[in-house]
Amino acid sequence: MIQSPVLINPAYPEHQLAPNSDTTNTEGLVIDDCWCEQQFLRHREWIGALDANPQPLLDWLTPRYNPRLGYYFESLVEFWLRHTKASESVVAHLAVRNEQRTVGEFDFLWLDSARQIIRHWEVAVKFYVHYQKGDGRVLWYGPNPQDRLDIKLQRLLGHQLLLSQRSEAQAALRQAGLLLPVVPSLFLKGYLFYPSHSHWREPPQDSALSPNHLRGWWTYLDVFDIPNAHEDRRWLFLPRLRWLAPAICAEPEQALMSFNELHSFCLDLLRRKQRPPLIAEMCFRNSYWQEVSRGFVLPQHWPQLEKQ
Repeated sequence: MIQSPVLINPAYPEHQLAPNSDTTNTEGLVIDDCWCEQQFLRHREWIGALDANPQPLLDWLTPRYNPRLGYYFESLVEFWLRHTKASESVVAHLAVRNEQRTVGEFDFLWLDSARQIIRHWEVAVKFYVHYQKGDGRVLWYGPNPQDRLDIKLQRLLGHQLLLSQRSEAQAALRQAGLLLPVVPSLFLKGYLFYPSHSHWREPPQDSALSPNHLRGWWTYLDVFDIPNAHEDRRWLFLPRLRWLAPAICAEPEQALMSFNELHSFCLDLLRRKQRPPLIAEMCFRNSYWQEVSRGFVLPQHWPQLEKQ
């Protein structure tokens, strides 16, 4: 998680903030790959120990189980922050209210004692699909097309990261004992998926995107243009909570499918109007099956919402 590349170019948000917003405290607006790599190296010993004995992480996650991927990701981020920062300095999900309603919520606030500031993190993990409209315009949709990258970024940059500027937020921060200046940052990870017939492994042309972002492919079910559909490959359906890390199978599993089995599986799933499946291409290397690519299989009507 911490070592995976960010989704958007850290330089992109500089001109994307809401008009007339106070930008004096927007240093490090997007957590970048360099910072993440430094943190990984600094805490490598702790990460290695956790990998050898993941029970502390499992104990943390079990009472916080939620089938929604965003909540799962937030639980992982909170575990990271509480074990790499002083746990008493981390405040999670601080609500901001006025007399009528909740106007927002800080994902995470934590004390940066070296800088004598409060770090405000908004965190998200997103999976978006490249779609070119008839007029040539490119939009990034989620597997559920009600979710869209440009709308999500507008919300994050123009509202959530500016939350500390609101008078109601100032009151909530004082009540929580957070009296230092607040510096907001966006911690945004995930994958972007390109048409399977495109050069989807190549760096993006869009300057808003991180050139290092994780990428995959997508295809419509009726086309079923799966890359590298060789006889020696197998295919694995990835449940939502397994989207974050590359898939591995140390032992042959019944879940591994041949190409023909994969097509039948996707056909059955989408006929039952289930969510578009995320599929991992698996290759046998070094005595186990490991993921070498991943992609979505989408219904033909996508991104239009199917009429009921």
